[in-house]
Amino acid sequence: VQSTTSFDVSDAQGYKVDGYTTVDLLGSYQLPVGTLSFSIENLFDRDYTTVWGQRAPLYYSPGYGPASLYDYKGRGRTFGLNYSVLF
Repeated sequence: VQSTTSFDVSDAQGYKVDGYTTVDLLGSYQLPVGTLSFSIENLFDRDYTTVWGQRAPLYYSPGYGPASLYDYKGRGRTFGLNYSVLF
C-alpha cells in the first residue's frame, strides 16, 4: 500500500490549492516461471482536481478559453496487471 498526498496551500495573492490524498494497492506473486504483478491506483476512487488543474485557469482563462477548459481532473481508479519473465 502506498499513498500520494498534495497539501492545501495558498500563495501571496490568496489563491488556494486544495490538497488531496490517493491510496494505491500494489502486489506481486512469484510463479514457477515469471512474476505476476497487479496494481489498483486510486483505490478508493477519489475525485480530485490536479494542482495544475487548479492553477491553470488563473494563468490562461479567460484569455485562452473558459476556466472549464483547464479543469484537469485526477485519474480515477485504475487497474494494472503485468507478467514478466527474466531470461
